[in-house]
Amino acid sequence: MGCSQMACRNDDYLIGANLRTIKLESIALKETIRCGRPGKGMPAFDPGSYTVRPCDGLLLGIPPDNLQPTPRPLSLEEIDAVIAYLQERIIGRGAITLEECMTHYDNAADCVDYK
Repeated sequence: MGCSQMACRNDDYLIGANLRTIKLESIALKETIRCGRPGKGMPAFDPGSYTVRPCDGLLLGIPPDNLQPTPRPLSLEEIDAVIAYLQERIIGRGAITLEECMTHYDNAADCVDYK
């Protein structure tokens, strides 16, 4: 499997950037979550992106037709909450530790790969 810094392909779907190892500034992270990444499998979670709020330096208009469908739109406040969570618990923290795994799973058998 060939991987770039931003994404890997696994079978038929794209795996996004590993936020535990990559560092993104808040502004870039917010733009990515709000506007998505056309043609890259990342949906735009802001229902006003491209039409009410500009994205990627484009003029307001119709969203790109190659955006992944959004499973659930998020308000701007929800997007900010996601970013705060990612910055506090995920971004730049390196590999998952056994302790982190154990706080997520009830069964220790799910965490055998973590030290």
